[in-house]
Amino acid sequence: MPLAALRLVLLAEVTLPSALAWLTPSEHQRWQGFGLPPRRQVYLAGRWQLRCELAMLLGGEPEAQPVDLAASGATTLPGTGLHANLSHSGGWLAVAIGDAPVGVDIEQLNPRRDVLGLAQMVCSPAQVALLQAQPDTLLRMHQFYRWWTLKEAWLKHRGLGLQFPTLQSLAFDAAGPDIASAASGLLTDPPLAVALVSACPLGPLPALPTGTPWQRLNPGSPPRPAVR
Repeated sequence: MPLAALRLVLLAEVTLPSALAWLTPSEHQRWQGFGLPPRRQVYLAGRWQLRCELAMLLGGEPEAQPVDLAASGATTLPGTGLHANLSHSGGWLAVAIGDAPVGVDIEQLNPRRDVLGLAQMVCSPAQVALLQAQPDTLLRMHQFYRWWTLKEAWLKHRGLGLQFPTLQSLAFDAAGPDIASAASGLLTDPPLAVALVSACPLGPLPALPTGTPWQRLNPGSPPRPAVR
């Protein structure tokens, strides 16, 4: 089963140890690179919550879990055979752990955002046309956030940074439960879009507490190489 754990938590509910000795040197260096205290706290909350999830899966104490950062900045779990990814938006944090490379993305729904303007940057012309043709503003927002989070999660599971040509090239199509390597969900409380993309079929997924059931999908045609 590629997906071993998926957790959505309030950042305010993550209780951090008083000392930072549990951070690895590479994590500590990354933490120091964030100038604003709120961003530092978000980073610490994610690193600590990941350790807590691993402790529940593997046993032992959170501070003893094998978590580090690669030179690229990607999270590694040395010696476990597992892969992890984190995302945060607003006051929420998502942690995904899998047996294969996995990407997770969450976005707090914001009805004041210009979704059609953003879609021009991250969606294909066909996707933009579908959004423009949707007269219901709520459904248009929901569809945009589904695509946006799926595309971000796809980049993250491949260990890639933001690449607009690749984002625009990704189309997500319906797939059966045994072959889907991507899934999208919408929560009403909190108002979040969440997406998972894995290098292998996702297998069973935890039920979303509110909102719509998971939509299981696969990326469409392979993305074009990024234009540099």
